[in-house]
Amino acid sequence: MLGVRTVVRIRSYAPAVLLSLCVALGQVIAWFLSIEQALGAVCVLSLLSITRIRRLDPLLSGVLVGLVTGALVTVLHSPVRATRDVSILVRVEESLRRPRTDQVVFVARDLLAPSKHILRCTAVELPWRHSHELRRGSIVWIRGDRSPVLRPLNPFSWDGWLWRNGMSGTFKVRYVSAPLENSKSFMEGARELVAQRVRELVNDGRGGDLFLSMAFGIRDVLSSPVEDAFTALGLKHLLVVSGYQVSLVFAVCSWLAMSLVRNLRFFSRWTRTFSTVWAFCIAVMFVMFIGAEMSALRALVAAACVCTVKIVECSGRYAQRWGVALLIVELLSPWALFDIGVQLTFAALAGIGVGARLGQGSRIRSFFCVTACAWLFTSTVLLAWNGPFSLVGLVLNLLVAVPWSFLNCVVGGLGVVVFLVLGEPGAWIVWLVAGCNEAVATVLMVMSERHGKPLTLQGPWRAGAVLLSFCVAALLSRAACRRPLVAPLVSNQKLLSK
Repeated sequence: MLGVRTVVRIRSYAPAVLLSLCVALGQVIAWFLSIEQALGAVCVLSLLSITRIRRLDPLLSGVLVGLVTGALVTVLHSPVRATRDVSILVRVEESLRRPRTDQVVFVARDLLAPSKHILRCTAVELPWRHSHELRRGSIVWIRGDRSPVLRPLNPFSWDGWLWRNGMSGTFKVRYVSAPLENSKSFMEGARELVAQRVRELVNDGRGGDLFLSMAFGIRDVLSSPVEDAFTALGLKHLLVVSGYQVSLVFAVCSWLAMSLVRNLRFFSRWTRTFSTVWAFCIAVMFVMFIGAEMSALRALVAAACVCTVKIVECSGRYAQRWGVALLIVELLSPWALFDIGVQLTFAALAGIGVGARLGQGSRIRSFFCVTACAWLFTSTVLLAWNGPFSLVGLVLNLLVAVPWSFLNCVVGGLGVVVFLVLGEPGAWIVWLVAGCNEAVATVLMVMSERHGKPLTLQGPWRAGAVLLSFCVAALLSRAACRRPLVAPLVSNQKLLSK
């Protein structure tokens, strides 16, 4: 009875949340079923839906959608044949990554196969193998051993990750030809220009490398000690552009536009719409510039949901927007909830919503509540995955994460634009940001050597910590739902009266 009441309450308060969770359940079930079994389950659920059981109708519809999307992806996926010493013509689909100094990893599409298979290629980076000449859009001949990627039973395994991301096989490259075609997109050329000018300006210093990584997502520019120090202190999410930075850019642009409207004392629905659309367009251009990473695209989807609610109505439930964003991600990328990146993104978004509701009425209290709740929700996910836990990470995320991200993404990004257009004034801004990065990185590396080792929990301690963290998060969410949302409505009424 209590479960039915909870379902009815969630359905009336935020129906998108219930629907997205049911879609996720259907996709989880589809992972462990064959095509025939999935089709049989779809038929059974369709018959149950026809009976129109009112209490179960939304649940059945969501599970049915999840089963259908999962079965559709399974049908469309075609693994390659295992072949030794084969030569194929491919086009590089993504930017190259160098996890080690002697290795290069890239994703390529087989241009000769009828189904245009996607392959994850690994090669030893040697000058005579031409791998240093590869870039996104290059068309080359590669030679080596090809292996298929099959759906494993464990969805969290490495093969499961490859299968969910559309990889038909892996390719161990022994030879790479010189590029037959080396096309470069406009955005890729712009990223290379920005990286080159910033490195020339700051003389390849660590502060400039941190700026390129945190503001523009340019990888493979940081040394291993720096990455290890940030990982130990729970600040690894700052080293790459993710949904955190995209959300920050969108929020700052939206706040600036709304502040300008208030100061001009010219507020109406159309100016509100213009401010929101303008901020979203800036976020879209930012995501296109950094390369449209999946984490950034997820944040962009969430920002689109926020824009829609702001344009259509004066106020909206955050849980409903959260559910809509999750539903869109699930439909675009089935089994996305198996990825830790998706879990962390939506855990952080849920923490932001809960913290904002708990801290409403005071900007200072809201800031600390949002940061603490986002840390708690994401730490719960991290504990469930691998068990590291660091209280130092909470303090640093409260004091460092937001201002440092703002310094690099907003101030530094604006400085680069001014530097490319006007020259010297923007150069001073970039120097300032790089200098601050150097100083903060030095302090953080000293802290990581003394206090940066996180506590790793295993066995029953880990399970107990996950359960305790989840219960605290659930209690905070319940308390947030019970708080009346009055501040936004009052502020909107004051603005409309002006």
